[in-house]
Parts: sequence; C-alpha cells; structure tokens
Amino acid sequence: MSVPDAKRLKELEAENGRLKKAARGAITRDGGHSRGAEKKVVSAPARRDVVRFMVTRGLSERRALLVIRVSASALRYQSAPDRNEALRERIVALAHRHRRYSAGMIYLKLR
Repeated sequence: MSVPDAKRLKELEAENGRLKKAARGAITRDGGHSRGAEKKVVSAPARRDVVRFMVTRGLSERRALLVIRVSASALRYQSAPDRNEALRERIVALAHRHRRYSAGMIYLKLR
C-alpha cells in the first residue's frame, strides 16, 4: 500500500466515524458534541433533518441517505395541507357537547 493510499484510507475511516456519530445523533446542529444520550432518530421528519444536516456538513446526499437508511422520495416528501380541519373541529365540538354519543350518532348529527 502506497503512502497516498494509506492517507486516503485514514481519511475514509475518520469520515466513517463522523457519519456514525451523526447517525446516532451525537453531533448537535452547531457542530458540538452532546453530553448525554440522545433519543433515537425514528420519525421521518427527524431523519430528513439529519440527512439535511449531513449534507450541509459536506456529505453527498446519496451517501447521507444510505447512512440514515432513508429513500430519496421520503427526503423530498411534502405533506399535503389538511382539507378536513373544519370537519374535525365540528366532530370534536359535537363529541364534547354530547359525551354519550357514539361515532354513528355524531355522523348522523353531521348529516
């Protein structure tokens, strides 16, 4: 193994260590290390934030997606606006007003 190859291997090992720490959530947004154990990154929005953070730190998007195990379509997903907000408020108001009503009765009241 030549000297440039050994240096490149060492750089890759260091990058791998940084990626593992970022995936575990050990690196905070400002670049400092956290002191305590942090929660596992489980939800899709949290994983998207971690991927975006890793990209801002100089990692390619494809590599960050592989490390965090998120698909590209999940990264680009944008939730649709809630079209049933008014209906939901009416259902909740009826449920509070008539506590003994079942879902069927509330449905009939709304018709």
